[in-house]
Formats: sequence, structure tokens, C-alpha cells
Amino acid sequence: MENPDRSRCVNRGYLEPFRHFATQAIHSGQEPEQWKCMALVPPISLSTTFKQLSPGEHAGFEYSRSGNPTRNCLEKAVATLDGAKYCLAYASGLAATLNVVHLLKAGDQIICTSDVYGGTNRYFRRIATEMGVKVVFVDCSNLKCLEAAITPETKLVWIETPTNPTLSVIDIQGSAEVVHKHKDIILAVDNTFMSAYFQRPLSTGPRGRHLYVFSN
Repeated sequence: MENPDRSRCVNRGYLEPFRHFATQAIHSGQEPEQWKCMALVPPISLSTTFKQLSPGEHAGFEYSRSGNPTRNCLEKAVATLDGAKYCLAYASGLAATLNVVHLLKAGDQIICTSDVYGGTNRYFRRIATEMGVKVVFVDCSNLKCLEAAITPETKLVWIETPTNPTLSVIDIQGSAEVVHKHKDIILAVDNTFMSAYFQRPLSTGPRGRHLYVFSN
């Protein structure tokens, strides 16, 4: 017999309620066996450098910029909650944005939803364009406009939903279906306002080069 709560969610266009969210948020990435002290709560690592067993031979961490035990716990927990295999945590949302854009090269095109966080807008207009990346702003709530804007140079489609600050909603699954008709286009979803508790972009739409960005 079908779960009535699941049926109601699917019929309204929502995903099935997240099972065991609290349990996964508390326990993912926090196994005490990973710490020699067997601490139940992950200790906060403030170290910049880590001891090496011998020159060039580290025990998992060498420098805080390239890896940190506490950050690893965060990345494992977020990956679990979003249904992802991997997660990378950055100091800010714009730091994550910059790293995504650095996957592109001069001549590539970004299609960005027209109603987007001001910091993202300014970065695309003032910085990314200086690197030779073309940026086009489109009303991505209209999937026909999104599809019409895609060219052979398009390598990244950036949507944000709900948008900041007007809270416009974009169809993630519909956008994914449009984008993944084309080869080698990354779909980035800024999920700042909803988080994984209410919205999990990686669980929506067809699988492809679908990159999920969580900025806060």
C-alpha cells in the first residue's frame, strides 16, 4: 500500500519526506573510531600544519588549507544530507562560486537566472567576464527562455531557487531536463534559502553533470 504522505508530496511536486534527517545530521562523518582519543564529539582542529611520519609522508593531513579533520566531518555530513557522494566546504558562497567558474575557460558561456543574489551577479559581470567568460542573464523560471539561450558555447547554467531576495521559484527538474539534453553543460543550483531539509537538487531531475552549490 502506498504511503499517503508520499503520495500527497509527489502529487504536489515535492520530494518524498526526508527519512532519518536528524539521525544522519548528527552521526554522518562523526564516527568516534576516526579519533585516537575516541571522542564522541568531533574535536575542533585549529592546527595549521600536521606532523609527518617522515619527509613527504603524512598521516592524512599535511596543511589545513588542503585538509582539516573538522572540515572533513562537515563535508561528510553535508554530502549525506544532500544525497551526494562528495562535498567540498568553502569559507563563503562566493568562494564556492569562484571555484565552479574556474572549471570554465575563455570563450565559454554562462547562462545565469536573471533574478540572482547580488554578489553572484556582480562576480559574473565584473570578474568572470574579465577572464573571457561570456555571461547571459535569462529568466530561467521560463524554461523556453532557458532553452533558447543555450548555444554551443554554453558550459554552465546557474540557477538559484528560491531566489535572493525576491524568493522567485525555478523548476529544478525542468531546468535539469533542458540542460541535460546538451552534452558537457554543468547545472549549478544555489540552494541557500531552502537547504537539504526542504530541497535536495541532486535528487531532482535526470542525472548528468549536475553540480549542487550550497552557499550561506
